[in-house]
Amino acid sequence: MPNQFKIHAAALFLAIGALASGPADAQAYPTKPIRMVVPFPPGSGPDVVARMIALKAPDIMKQPILVENRAGAGGIIAAEIVAKAPADGYTLLMGTIGTHVLNVVLYKKLPYDPQKDFVPISQLALLPHVVLLNTSVSAKTVEEFVALAKTRPGQINYASAGSGSGMHLATELFKSMGGIEMVHIPYKGPAESLTAVISGEASLTVPAIPATIPLIKAGRVRAIAVTSAQRSPLLPETPTMAEAGFPGFDFSNWNGVFAPANVPPQVVKKLSDDLVRILRDPEVSKALTEQGTILVGNTSTQFTANINADLVRWRKVAKDANMQAE
Repeated sequence: MPNQFKIHAAALFLAIGALASGPADAQAYPTKPIRMVVPFPPGSGPDVVARMIALKAPDIMKQPILVENRAGAGGIIAAEIVAKAPADGYTLLMGTIGTHVLNVVLYKKLPYDPQKDFVPISQLALLPHVVLLNTSVSAKTVEEFVALAKTRPGQINYASAGSGSGMHLATELFKSMGGIEMVHIPYKGPAESLTAVISGEASLTVPAIPATIPLIKAGRVRAIAVTSAQRSPLLPETPTMAEAGFPGFDFSNWNGVFAPANVPPQVVKKLSDDLVRILRDPEVSKALTEQGTILVGNTSTQFTANINADLVRWRKVAKDANMQAE
């Protein structure tokens, strides 16, 4: 009987110790370098955000963040890598609206489940786009362009960074809300779509703002509206789509951090808190704002709600435009 009591007591002691060790381990996190996988090449928007975060990580998190670029397939390759990584908080994804919203909307089957295989940590930054026209187009405003397009249904070409890209969906939203018809010409990337508009192969494109500033200032393209809910500090004289007569129009690519599903809740909170602290660092916030981004820095719960709202919205846009990726 005493031996049996000793066995039960030992088992109880071990169980209590196991329960106590979970939060303690989470509080100690991180104890080694963190790998952050970026689904696009060096110099891309997500890469810039990731590297700015990595710059300050040792100060805030006491461990480095090692950025790893795994570009290809619209972010699918990188997302699959992180989805299959251990759920210990040491492999993260710098996700985008593409990896966790547009791919869901456009692909019938993905090698990862954006909702079941990940836990959102924090949405870090929004990257607004701008509606650009070839300078030979007579329209000087959104209203004038819509009026022009209605006189030439199906005769105006628009360029995007590829079928299913954010540029593609943003322009389809414009078409739907404006009641206009244009012909989509997909290119390999944003740079090629800009070149197409400059050369006159296409009349309109909707790229992210930063790379367009030199072209706009040089008069090689004409900016008629930005796609965010508020004006961009990089283009303060350019109205928003809402101001231009499209109330509710709001498209910004976003960058946010994800971890594999089943990461302990304490680690999720620690990551979220630390990332927001890094984002609020004066050097980081200044550098990202100068790139044209709008800083967010929210909780896991808030980020999840934003993603769910995006899914509802862009499913409708894709359905109305009969869009589907192969």
